[in-house]
Amino acid sequence: MFTDSHCHINSEEFSADRDSVVARARQMKVKYILDVSDDIAKTKEIVEFCKNNKNIYTTVGVHPELADKYNNLTANELLEAASSPYVVGIGECGLDYYYNSDIKDSQIKVLEEHIKAAQESDLPLIIHNRDAGKDWMHILINGYKEKPIKGELH
Repeated sequence: MFTDSHCHINSEEFSADRDSVVARARQMKVKYILDVSDDIAKTKEIVEFCKNNKNIYTTVGVHPELADKYNNLTANELLEAASSPYVVGIGECGLDYYYNSDIKDSQIKVLEEHIKAAQESDLPLIIHNRDAGKDWMHILINGYKEKPIKGELH
């Protein structure tokens, strides 16, 4: 038995064959799937998908590439979206300076709100880091000092 701990099965690229992707995963003995959210606006849609597919769960978050779209996002909004039993984590969030170094301030602000939501909910934080070296580590360490968090980093 396997668990896919990080996929984006609800992304547009799987829209034509999403059900067959899940079926193939099941054939390969993948029992649990974590369909990681990268856009909080899709939360209801993804939760509905999880309800209709046994052992598929999701998270609530905003990928750093979308941070400027969600510059006013709050931890409370994340917590409200995370109220479903199918939501088992906060994120995908983080910092990605490879493509979007021009929106660093937005990425940092949005990441900090995700950290607060993870601390408040005690859900694991799913962190994306690319070319943001010291910044993400500094933010994470400072957040952890306030209240410990758990999660996954990639």
